[in-house]
Amino acid sequence: MAGEGSPLKGRSGSQRRAGSITSSVDFWIILLVPAVVFNTISILYNFLFYQHWHIVIVVTVLGLCACFLLISLRDTSARYLPLGISCSASIILGTFLGLYCYDSYGIFVNFYKNSRTYTNVVPSEPSASVADAGRLVFTDESTVDGTKSVGYAAPNGHKYCIAPIHDFADSARVEFWAVGVDCCGWESEFTCDASTDPEAHGGIVVFDNMGLFNPSNRDWYILARKKAEAEFDLVSVEKPVFVRWVANDELTKLSSEYQTKATWFLIVTVIADLIVGAVFAYVFVKTMKGPGLP
Repeated sequence: MAGEGSPLKGRSGSQRRAGSITSSVDFWIILLVPAVVFNTISILYNFLFYQHWHIVIVVTVLGLCACFLLISLRDTSARYLPLGISCSASIILGTFLGLYCYDSYGIFVNFYKNSRTYTNVVPSEPSASVADAGRLVFTDESTVDGTKSVGYAAPNGHKYCIAPIHDFADSARVEFWAVGVDCCGWESEFTCDASTDPEAHGGIVVFDNMGLFNPSNRDWYILARKKAEAEFDLVSVEKPVFVRWVANDELTKLSSEYQTKATWFLIVTVIADLIVGAVFAYVFVKTMKGPGLP
């Protein structure tokens, strides 16, 4: 009897070891493949959507088609069903979060990268002449007129600040406005960025995003501008240029900030995706029948 029991125990141990190895492989496949898909889709939307949006959409659609194919072939391999489900979820979530990151941060990085820098800009000259600008350096006579600034209370709880930019020219028309958030009083008090620094003459143009998830700050600045016009009897052009007033050596400030925020957003979402994917893979492997997936 003892002789008969020994081979049985040996075979049982081998099966357990084989099942353990197979389960481990299954876990890493079901975890890492969707993670790679999620990362790829998120990166594509954040870094390529600006110039190659059609390619990104085609890749997204083809990826979903591949996932549906895996699900339809679930009888061929037990791995196909969890991979198809998790990869399709990764594509959908990666698209949503990738677009959010792009609309909130990435699009501005691309705007500043593909815009021009102008120097010796005169505030009284037409702003349309620098319509393709992303960074401006105004003349030494240019100043932010904080005495004619206002704060606009937006429904989101923030105060959007605006003040006209002037020079020595006697012009009632405002072509350029300095702006900021939560850095002014309700009237005639403006301390945004470097507006109180007499040596600062740089302006970072405020761009508008697509507004897919949140309205851009520019929308609130337009309302603040209308309030300033009514409050101080100012006249502004229909499409003025809004800028963040900074020191001349800080013209890349906003671009760097947006790039940093986009990078950290991607890092956090990747970690969160790995945690969720690990839970899904672990639950699937533990609840599957047999020593491992065929």
